[in-house]
Amino acid sequence: MLTRSRGKGGLYPNDKLRAHELVFHPSGEPLEQGTFPMVEVAIPNPGAADNPQPPTILVYRPWTQEDRSAALKGIPPIQEGVDEFLAAITELRGSFHLNGREILQCFTQLFGHRWCRVAGNFTGCADNGEPLPHDSNELRDALRLLFERIRGAYRQAADYEGGEALEDVDGEEEAH
Repeated sequence: MLTRSRGKGGLYPNDKLRAHELVFHPSGEPLEQGTFPMVEVAIPNPGAADNPQPPTILVYRPWTQEDRSAALKGIPPIQEGVDEFLAAITELRGSFHLNGREILQCFTQLFGHRWCRVAGNFTGCADNGEPLPHDSNELRDALRLLFERIRGAYRQAADYEGGEALEDVDGEEEAH
């Protein structure tokens, strides 16, 4: 996993670049120390025929509250269906290459105060406190257990509404 060492005062080693960081960062605030999600960006000139390169590359960039909110807009509410919700989360994780800490931030934003119903021991971090890499087996296993808890907590209850006048096979109405 690639992390950035901040040194003193920011991501960049000199004052001119630090000022650029403040001006062009989406939130206008200095970046925090930590690891960032990978975002796929286009390569303007992918290379010559003798040196082909993919049309996109993965780069690290800060995962701000605004980025997270924008990414989570497409997630259907869990009340509309657990399987659809989990499929959307899995797709989000795959498309943004989210590590354990970033997926934890997404879950806490989506669930709010209800997060404690399903959280269990999911922290998104390894025992040493580092975020689990996006492609690690440990993160996959932790998410599998989390998804099982979510399915258990939000399984669809049987709908008994609308069955007031149930008819028997013979055409007789059942007594309630």
